[in-house]
Amino acid sequence: MDRCLYNEGTEAQRHPPSLCELRRGKHRGTEGWGPFVSYWLSCPAFLCLILVTLLTGALSSGASAGEDLAVIAEEGWGAFYGGREAVLHFRVEGETDRRILTCWKLSFNNRVARRGEMELSPGGGKNRRFEVRFMMPPVKSGVVMAGTIEVSALAVDSGTPATVIRKHLRAFPENPFDGRTDFLQSLHIRLLDPEGRTAAVLQEAGIPFEQLKDAEAVSRLDEGLLIVGEGAVLSDKRMPAKRLQEAAQNGLRVLCLAPLEGMFSLPGSGGTGADPRVMGFRHADIITEMDKRLDADVWPPDGSIMERSLTIAGDGGAGAGVIVPGTSGWSWLDMTYPRGRFVICCFRIIDKWRDGPNAPFLLAGIIEHMGSKTAIADN
Repeated sequence: MDRCLYNEGTEAQRHPPSLCELRRGKHRGTEGWGPFVSYWLSCPAFLCLILVTLLTGALSSGASAGEDLAVIAEEGWGAFYGGREAVLHFRVEGETDRRILTCWKLSFNNRVARRGEMELSPGGGKNRRFEVRFMMPPVKSGVVMAGTIEVSALAVDSGTPATVIRKHLRAFPENPFDGRTDFLQSLHIRLLDPEGRTAAVLQEAGIPFEQLKDAEAVSRLDEGLLIVGEGAVLSDKRMPAKRLQEAAQNGLRVLCLAPLEGMFSLPGSGGTGADPRVMGFRHADIITEMDKRLDADVWPPDGSIMERSLTIAGDGGAGAGVIVPGTSGWSWLDMTYPRGRFVICCFRIIDKWRDGPNAPFLLAGIIEHMGSKTAIADN
């Protein structure tokens, strides 16, 4: 049974307790029981009876210890768009031959927004899976609302308390760039998009940019922000990494989104040009540094955040940076020069653009940092 709770009536009428909450001991009145409890606790015969009961229960519970319940959340992400339906999956482990009652409760701003119950029939193996659907609350532009979903499971014929897990959720507005046109225009954004996948996404997000035809135009730029579209081959003649690095040394801010492959020189490898003032390699923790409200481990729908990473080829830490398949390498490289920057971001921002707010809001955070005068590595 799924119940939507509104604001009419008293608090008890709006938020009636679920069976799981009742069975695990919540919502039981205890006022006026003090003298009664004190009397029985002072009775030696009653205390002996309690001790025997506890010992008997401990011995009998050993045989059923393997039947304890555990609720597992199958999705690791918690960022969703406000005003849209969210779908989460859970599974109950243990209690294979019993009827299981699952209860869930969605709360925002410490108020219950929605709750529901579902009974799982016996059988089906050790893991029984169930789905929870609900509408995320609508949010205004520039506002992110935090909430939680509490999920519990209880064996119907068992007297044991229900097992409970809590998962944090965040409701994001539709467009992180809403109302930021003046700031974006001040960055003088150019786009090199050899694969043709990034331009449409930037246009959809309302990001103003000038699209360059080829990498030859890069040598004429010494200011502004250059975005190299996702899936580029940096070692290709059309997109030489050396030219991008030289442009960054001259004052251009260069952001390479998830290159398909490539190789470029690192400071100390004997290459020409000025060394960066700051150089930093980072893993996925850079995501939460950009925006602590985002998911940094897994993104929907498949959990993948990146497919390729950055490794270092050479001895003693000097040599070349190489884009390779897999996620065992670095996720982020930031070279900051006195006037410009050269950043390689391996996260699948464009590929994941329509799968939730993580990718759009991460790009907003990156552009914010790229537009600032302080290097991310200095924070």
